[in-house]
Order: sequence, then C-alpha cells, then structure tokens
Amino acid sequence: MKLTGKASLENEFYLYSMNGGGPATYTITDGMLEILHGDQRLEFPYIYNQPSFTVWEAILTEGGEVFLIVSDWPDDEGLYILSFSEKGSNYAIVGEGLTDFLVIDGRVYLLYHEEGIYHTYSDNYFNGYSMYALLKWDIAQNEMVRVLPDELLFSIDDGNSFCYDGKENLYIFYYGNAGAEHGTFCLKYNLVTGQGKHYKVPTYYDGSYYYNDRCFGFDGKGIAEFNSEFDVINYTTLDMVGVGEVTGGYQALAVFKDDQSYRVYQ
Repeated sequence: MKLTGKASLENEFYLYSMNGGGPATYTITDGMLEILHGDQRLEFPYIYNQPSFTVWEAILTEGGEVFLIVSDWPDDEGLYILSFSEKGSNYAIVGEGLTDFLVIDGRVYLLYHEEGIYHTYSDNYFNGYSMYALLKWDIAQNEMVRVLPDELLFSIDDGNSFCYDGKENLYIFYYGNAGAEHGTFCLKYNLVTGQGKHYKVPTYYDGSYYYNDRCFGFDGKGIAEFNSEFDVINYTTLDMVGVGEVTGGYQALAVFKDDQSYRVYQ
C-alpha cells in the first residue's frame, strides 16, 4: 500500500481521476469557471447566476470533462451534479441519499442508500432516486436512468460505496440480501452484460477503490484488501484522530482531517 500526505488549503477540494487525483481550487470570474489542478489550468464558460458553491466530490475525466457534486447551488435544498466540458455545461438535482459517484467512459453513475426516501422532504420527487440504488445520468436528455434489473435491485437496501476495475465491472458494497441471507455484501456488476454476482463481506465499507487488480474497502477504522472471492487478505488500521471525511475513487482513498490536511492511500 502506498501513502502520500500533504497539507491542504482551506479552499481546496479533492479532484479524482481514473489514474490518480489531487487537490484543486476553483474561481468564478467574468463568466468563466477556472479550476487549478496541479500543473493544469481548466477553464469553462460559466453561464449560471450562482457565484459560488460547496464541492463535495469531484471527478476529472481523461477527456478533460469535470463533474462536481455540489451543495449551496442554486439554493440549499440538497445536492446537485454539474458537468463542464468543451461542449458546454449542464446540471441536475441529485436528491437525498447519494453515497458515491463515478464517471466511466463518459457515463455518470450515482449510488444511493435507502435513507433518502425517508428524508425530511421525502415527498420531494427527487428523493425517489434512492429506491433505484444505482442510477446513470443521461446528460444529453438530462434525466436519471435506472441501471440495475429487478433481481439485483431488490437485493440492495443501502448502497455504501462502489469502485470500478477499469475494465467492465462495478463493485458495489451494500447492506441488504443475497438470496435468503441478509447482511453486508459486495455486488460485482458487469456493465456490459448486466449480470451480477454477490459476495458476503464482514461489514459496511463507506469508501472503496480498485488498485493493482485488488479491491479495497474502508470500514471506518481501516482499509481491508480483498481477494477475488472477497475474503479479507490484508488489513491496515488507520489513525482516525481528527479525521472529518473519507472518500474513495477509482484507484485511491483520500482521508481528510479537520486541520485541512489529507492523506491518500493506494
């Protein structure tokens, strides 16, 4: 397992990409959104009235597209997803219950837990997204599309996190059932065939990533490494003192502390 650590500025957010990630900052001036990420300067026309927003999760694709999960935009009624590319920009309401998101081959996948249905504003149409566990954002039509067939969807109560193997499989950690058994599982879901296979796992994994042909999951105390049958073959305990947030994406797990520092695990 590789580890990097660095102090993070207060206005930075973590920008994931397929082959890594790192801190980024954004500014909005004169109708342009500028994102600084390492040596990269990304600029996109910004046509919206909202002068700022809070970034919760962010992804940069190999094609130079940026996807942001944000709050405080354009109001305080929940989370939104924004997309920016050379072709233009778009946005959609995410609703309550979002736990994770990934962009794969230009397609945006969003994972939900069931609690979104029971949120304070549960009568809001968009909170119904939670009942589908996994959605795909069709940017061209600006609509959310259900992904999982009934036999897989009905096994998931709460989606905890998911990761991608860089080929054609999603690994979805969830609470629910697999056949007659109830508990915590990982669903290996093939994006090409639409077929899935369930594996029993020891507990909840609120962050996950895929690195060097292995799947890893964060359980709140440390990182478990799994073999192909999802037996835990290695476990690394983390120092969780002062940790405020943990997110996984593609090939890394980022751990953020309250002092604005972070560490990245692979």
